[in-house]
Amino acid sequence: MILIADVDIDLINELHNYGAVKNLKDRRKDLFELKLKRKK
Repeated sequence: MILIADVDIDLINELHNYGAVKNLKDRRKDLFELKLKRKK
């Protein structure tokens, strides 16, 4: 299956900055931890 869609980058940025859910800011630090994976 192929999906073709237009993406409004300005809307994505607006949702990132002012949206109701902010993934990194709203995450539960007592349950999850963020780690960077390095390429070899």
